Amino acid sequence: MAKKKNIKLTEHISYCIIDSTIYLFQNNINLSEDEIEILYKKLTFLIVEKEDKIEEKVDLESEFKDVFKRDLTPREKQILNAWKSIGYNDLFILEGLKEAKYNGELSVAYIDNVLDRWQNQGITSKEDVIKSKTIDLSKPIESDDVIEVDDDYDWMNE
Repeated sequence: MAKKKNIKLTEHISYCIIDSTIYLFQNNINLSEDEIEILYKKLTFLIVEKEDKIEEKVDLESEFKDVFKRDLTPREKQILNAWKSIGYNDLFILEGLKEAKYNGELSVAYIDNVLDRWQNQGITSKEDVIKSKTIDLSKPIESDDVIEVDDDYDWMNE
């Protein structure tokens, strides 16, 4: 039977979040991979729970105004309300806004297409969006993902 460790996170584990990735650092304690995995899952749960509470404070209209650099039209406000009425949560909608901004397509119609595409792919939350964009480095690279390059090809003088 494994010995149970009571670990106070603030004393033994430091963490930081960069681009939605959680990094754990051990401070003067040796943990097994299983123990680190358990801590990671608990920490992820706590962060997601905290984001859910923050979600209530999100002002979508203000976020859109900031990104679009203008007031929303009555039609755009209707679309925002329609997204909420069909069950899209605010953080999911904000991910669509980020995607549009990243691609330089600042329109509600573009965001609507992004959200619809994600929903058709089974992506329905901010966490799902992040997972869909994350590369699993533990999986081997598929042969279809590898591009063979001819070493003798002259790329500069194409």
